[in-house]
Parts: sequence; C-alpha cells; structure tokens
Amino acid sequence: MCAPLRTLLASAFSILLISPVAALNSQTIAFGTLAGKTYGSAPFTVSATASSGLAITFTSLTTSVCTVSTSTVTLLAAGTCTIRAAQAGNASFAAAPSVNQSFVVAKSTQAITFAALAGRTYGTAPFVVTATATSGLAISFSSTTVAVCTVSGTSVTIVAAGTCSVQAAQAGNLYTAAAPVVQQTITVNPSVAVITAPTKGSTLTGNSAMFTWTKQTGATSYQIWVGTTAGAKDITTVGSNGLSATAGSLPTNGITLYVSLYAYVNGVWTVKDTATYKAGNQTKAVITNPTKGSTLTGSSATFTWSAETGATSYQLWLGTAAGLHDISSTGTSALTVTVAVPTNGSQVYVTLQGFANGVWAVQDTATYTASTLAKAAITSPAKLSLLHGSSVTFTWSAQTGATSYQLWVGTGPGLNNIASKGTSTRSVNITGLPTNGSTIYVTLQGYAGGAWSVQDTTTYTTGP
Repeated sequence: MCAPLRTLLASAFSILLISPVAALNSQTIAFGTLAGKTYGSAPFTVSATASSGLAITFTSLTTSVCTVSTSTVTLLAAGTCTIRAAQAGNASFAAAPSVNQSFVVAKSTQAITFAALAGRTYGTAPFVVTATATSGLAISFSSTTVAVCTVSGTSVTIVAAGTCSVQAAQAGNLYTAAAPVVQQTITVNPSVAVITAPTKGSTLTGNSAMFTWTKQTGATSYQIWVGTTAGAKDITTVGSNGLSATAGSLPTNGITLYVSLYAYVNGVWTVKDTATYKAGNQTKAVITNPTKGSTLTGSSATFTWSAETGATSYQLWLGTAAGLHDISSTGTSALTVTVAVPTNGSQVYVTLQGFANGVWAVQDTATYTASTLAKAAITSPAKLSLLHGSSVTFTWSAQTGATSYQLWVGTGPGLNNIASKGTSTRSVNITGLPTNGSTIYVTLQGYAGGAWSVQDTTTYTTGP
C-alpha cells in the first residue's frame, strides 16, 4: 500500500474514535417523619439531607392546607399537609428520588367561659346571659328545661318556678373544633304577690287609686280590700284576674286607709300583702247655680259648679228620678253647661259627675222643679178647616218667654217645603199656598230660653 493511502485511512479512523462518557453518581434523600400539628401553630422549619450533600428543595403538595417557603412551613387550615423533599442533581449526581412526608393538621381547640347565674323569682322580667369562647367565635344558648325557662338569642324568659338549665355552645368552624358545652343552672323561686303601687305609706291623690302588684305563683284571681281598719273592707273591694285593679269611691278626708291584697290559689283565698295609705284631701265639685231646690224659669237652664280637684271632665245628668239621666246627659270640660229642661212642672233630678284620676265619681246632686210654661197655640184659621185662596194669615197665642216664632208649612208632618217664615210677633201671612184641595201640614215653633221647640201643629185642606 502506498504511503498516501495509509495516511488517508489513518485520518478516517481517527475521526471515528469516540471518547467514553463517565456515569453520574446516584444520590438519596433522608427526610424524617413529621409530627402532627394544630391549626394556629406558628410556622416551623423542616429539614432533610441528600447523600450527595447537595441542598434540598421543599414544596407543598397540599397548598390549601400548608405552604412552604424555603424550609419554613406555614399552616393554612386543618387537614393533611404533604411536604415533598427533592434534589435535582448536578453535573456529578443524578436527581434524587423525591421523598414525601405527610402529617395531620388538627383543628384548634377552644373553651367557653360561662359564669354562674344568680337565682330568680318567677314573674321577673326576661334577662340576658353572656359567655365567651377563646376562639372569639359567637356563643349560642339553649334551654334544656323549657318547662321552666326558654331562651331566644341571649334572652332568658322564666315561665315557671323550678330549676332552669341554660347551655352555652360553640360549634366550631373549618379551623376550630367545637367547644365543650358549658351548662349553668338557675333556681327559680315561686313568686309572691306584693303591692307595688301606689307606694306604701303614701298619700293618695283622689277618690280612686290604681293598685298594682307582682304575680303570685298559682294564683288565678286577686282581690283588693280597702277599709278603715286593718283587714276591713268597709270602704270597697275590687277583684281582678290580672295584676292591677282600680279602687273607686275612696274617701278624700285625710283618714288612714288599710289595704289588703288577697290571692286565690288552689281554691283558697289568702292574704299576700297589706299596706296603709293616707286618703287625700280632695275638693268635690259643687253645683252653684241654679240654686238647689229652686224652680227653673224656662225650657233651658245654665248649670254651673265649682271645680273638683284633678278633674278633667264633667257630666251633668238630668232625670225623672235620683241618679237617672233619662231626660239628658251632657259632657263638658268646663264648669258650666246649658241644657234643655222640661216645662211641665215636674221634679228634675240633677247629678254632677267628675272624671279625675281615671275614674268617674258623683260630685253633687240637686233637685229642681220644672217651670210650667204656656205653649203657643194656633188660633186662626181654625185647625182642620178649609182654607180659601193662596194667601192666609196665621195667628197664635204667646209662648212663655218666647222672643221669636217660626211657622212651617209642608206637604207632610214637620216639613217646610211649601213655606217657612219667622217673626217676633204672633201673626204671619203665608203666600203661595196650593188651592187644589190637598192637605197641608202647619208647624209652629217658638224660641225661648235659647232653644227652639215645637209649640203646636195642625192640618188644613186647601181650596180656591
């Protein structure tokens, strides 16, 4: 073989020669078991080593529960936290197999502080309870003895005597476990009826008083007795199914009043409380005009009276017998009123009532004799006669005390659809009357004592 050929072959062989590559060293990671944690614990560090001595990288596979920054683990929620330790290798070492470690993050615990509750008396107002949880979460309350007490929100309502048990609970959330329930009990004593108003020993302000008291356990009815001596009821008694009653007809002369409160329990009346009061010195209203026993002077009368202490309204009754108001009943806030009265000479019985401290009471009474007043009477044309023509002059006798008259003519009783004419004399001419043989109705009214009243009526037949 010639030299050039050998040189060419040698060059070709040198180009095809490949240098051998050295194999990468393997490595492993040592990453120990991680202990369980409780949510709320402070961030902590983890550690692992590679057999290569190279640095370890940590990552979280459960980022909703925990996160990792470098080697610091931060807990975000309760659950299972999984941390991966990895080493990616380098020019000398191959990547190490990753190692995962998992641990449980338990919910944080909490405790409730619920202080002991003071005893209560049946009938007392609802009251508020409070408690706190170390978690800061809201507390819920409930009653385990609903026959004795009920709970709404934080308000406890007593419904019977006995033992009331109230529980405080906190159910927890995604991060906090439920707290152990704490229970407090309350002894609810039976209530006893006690007079609460008016203040015991005080002076009453009028001829009536509203008494109030606390509830008596088991009571279905109550009675207030008022007397002039202890335990007596010679002044008045009043019953109630509630917790108040108004006693009327009380004296107003400054004497001592003895009040007894009775309760009806299990079929028996028993005294539950007593009190004494001083009767007020109240001035009653007195009729001052007209003079009592006098004869009234017309068909109306103006009555006046003095003031009753504390009165805001009055009523004047007129009747045909004592205490009746079958003639009239008139109310007013003033000290005078004008009313219509009979004029037939009868006895008129007047009762003056006053409204003070929420109660009507008789203030004064009087009797009067009604006046005997002459009524006006139609004298011409003759009643029930036949009229002639469309113009007729009517005349009548005088009404006692009358200052004016009105003559009404109508197609029916009490109507004035044909004519109505007034005068201060005792005669009036009416024109425009029908002449067709129809019946017309005539009404004569008189004005006396400040009031109009019918004096006489009749009918006529019209004619040409």
